[in-house]
Amino acid sequence: MKKTVSMIVYFLLFSLRSYAADFSEPRWGMSPDTVKLIRQLDDSAEIIPRLCGKEKLSYRGDILGRDALLHYDFCGGTLYRLRCFFNSVKYGTIADFEAIKQSLISRYGSPAADHPLETEAEKRGEILGYFAAWNTRRSKIYLILFAEEGRKRILLGCQDKNYLPESSEELVDLYSVLE
Repeated sequence: MKKTVSMIVYFLLFSLRSYAADFSEPRWGMSPDTVKLIRQLDDSAEIIPRLCGKEKLSYRGDILGRDALLHYDFCGGTLYRLRCFFNSVKYGTIADFEAIKQSLISRYGSPAADHPLETEAEKRGEILGYFAAWNTRRSKIYLILFAEEGRKRILLGCQDKNYLPESSEELVDLYSVLE
């Protein structure tokens, strides 16, 4: 009996650890409908078809205690990426970027990369943005402060490490932000 209980406890602990989410509640590989169910989204959160069998689920929500537009990206019906664009009116400063980065550091440790964005403006002494990235067992997590249409914006992204883009254009799109 004692051996059976020990085996059940071991199995449960292993299962919970294996399926724990890296960044947000939904896990890589889940379907759009499962993500909607887990995030407790109503029908106003649409699953939008995109090119090449991809889909996007977008809604306004809260992440790390801040208002953001969240985009869950799916390929072949499975979750492979989450992108969060923080409200630029409320959260668009270097101080906001640093506060979000500190939240991520407390969760994941020191970032693998942490530097100003390399741009022509930066080479002239004008720093237009910052970049930080973490690697976990299952995910690549990145935080970017950048300028768009004269306003600073913060993007927090998380992507399944096992996702392989289907085309070279997509590979450039996914990783150009990490350079």
